[in-house]
Amino acid sequence: MARQVAKLIGGAGTGKTTELLRIMGEIVASGVEPMDIGYVSFTRAARAEAAQRVVDQFGGDAADLQSAGWFRTLHSVCYRCLGGRFGDRLLAGGKDDAQWLAEALGESSIGYEPTESLEDRREVLGADAEGSSAAKALQLWDLARSRLESLHETYLLARKMGGTLPPYARVRSCVDRYERAKWNDDRLDYCDLAGRFAGWVWDLDGEPRGGTPQGYTPEVPVWFFDEHQDVSRLLDSVACRLAEAPGVRWVYYAGDPFQSIYGFGGSDYRCLLDVPCDRYRVMDQSYRCPRIILQRGEEVLRKTTDYFNRFIKPRDEVGRYAKIHCIKGTGAEQYLRASEGSWLLLARTNYTARRLSAYLDRNGIPWDYTRGNGGYVTPTHRMVSGLLYDLSIGKTISSAEWESLIRYLPAGRGVNSLLERGVKTAAVAGTYRTAIPRVSLASITDAGGTETLQSIVSTGRWVEHVEGAPRYLAAVKHAYWGRAYADQPTIRVGTIHSVKGSEADNVLLLDEIGPRIVEAIQCPEGRDAELWVSYVGITRARKRLFVLSPREAKHHLDTGPGSLRDH
Repeated sequence: MARQVAKLIGGAGTGKTTELLRIMGEIVASGVEPMDIGYVSFTRAARAEAAQRVVDQFGGDAADLQSAGWFRTLHSVCYRCLGGRFGDRLLAGGKDDAQWLAEALGESSIGYEPTESLEDRREVLGADAEGSSAAKALQLWDLARSRLESLHETYLLARKMGGTLPPYARVRSCVDRYERAKWNDDRLDYCDLAGRFAGWVWDLDGEPRGGTPQGYTPEVPVWFFDEHQDVSRLLDSVACRLAEAPGVRWVYYAGDPFQSIYGFGGSDYRCLLDVPCDRYRVMDQSYRCPRIILQRGEEVLRKTTDYFNRFIKPRDEVGRYAKIHCIKGTGAEQYLRASEGSWLLLARTNYTARRLSAYLDRNGIPWDYTRGNGGYVTPTHRMVSGLLYDLSIGKTISSAEWESLIRYLPAGRGVNSLLERGVKTAAVAGTYRTAIPRVSLASITDAGGTETLQSIVSTGRWVEHVEGAPRYLAAVKHAYWGRAYADQPTIRVGTIHSVKGSEADNVLLLDEIGPRIVEAIQCPEGRDAELWVSYVGITRARKRLFVLSPREAKHHLDTGPGSLRDH
């Protein structure tokens, strides 16, 4: 059977991943085992969702699909196909690797952490670029190899796009020391991993040269490459080797060239557009965005270099778009309270995103990060505060909740001890059990707590013992927010890059940008990249989009024209 290649192009909310999973279901139903299917995506959430949905439909274990199977990143595929015996030779981040890097470059510290994930890479092409000169040199080296171009070409592009860079001689010196140290200590990084598998080698000028591919290609009859607009030229060559291997019968590529927002990590939307295929389909129905929001996004995209109209139809629901001009601060609380549902508060950079979270903190509004642990109070401290609060107001908690509380509470010593001897150790080890099905304030001492713990709970002094507890309690007692919002905030804050693939009922987009981004958009590549970022931010909204435009800001993200009105 001849190999068949299909390509799916779709805009925001058109269900590209859902369609791939539908096709995957048909292939499994035809007799192909899930463990023999290759599924590659560039976000952890997408891979986990795909594995879980296959398991829900056909059984099995989602963890197995990602560990023993081929639901992986391309770097992970390379690692396995190259033998998977690199151990600590692979520079994968962490304290030991940081120390090795510092010694290799003769620096006290580098501030650079190798990562395979585009989500976790730092910007070096302007915008959020930061770090030491050595860190920027290694970031440029990663970027050059990912783009399959010389180090000097990448350096000139970074300069053109507003990057604050060390002199090129300094960059070359750092890269030279890095590569020599890797050679001497037999170390490799993620680019080396992909290069070995795909057959690329680099000289110290950064010029890529074709070599002999190493490792085996798995016996997988079908590959799904999701979000392929986020692939780099280097990783696209990995995908090509996998797709062209003997025994492959079907290959599916899916993505949206106008959501390629990881250019700073080396992604190139042309890798998706240039894929030769037997079948081509544009998914033209958005299940997320109402008309006004979809129109606003398309207005922004029309200004890009390679725009083409996909004629996407909007979701059949009346949406709202509002451009809010404000003076200092955000003044957004009235909208947060008036509009029901989930919220994303988005900014272009980490710096401006922190301004949004600081505003929420000043106004006592509970919130979470879009990615990672934290928020106004961390989830662990929310859980602990909620349980202690319940006990303090006369409610009971389950024995399982009590055990979770024990794991957090410090044991202490003598009269200051909060737990009886051995209780915490048993709970941490998973061997603690209580015969009391529900624990109350009165029964704390019967369940392993001390009279000291009972006293601080009854008097409300528990607030002094839990980080973030005063903020949590203020949210619980707030006239509008209350306990449900305090435990599970419906507001998430982050950068536009952190929410790709996410959505919410309401999006508040802070359009302020800094001079580095303004400098970056002076070149066509930088301008396109920023317009794609705007499009992604706009199209996270299922119902309402509020663009917050500070009057004092000198520069603004292009979100199209508009004023405060309903649509």
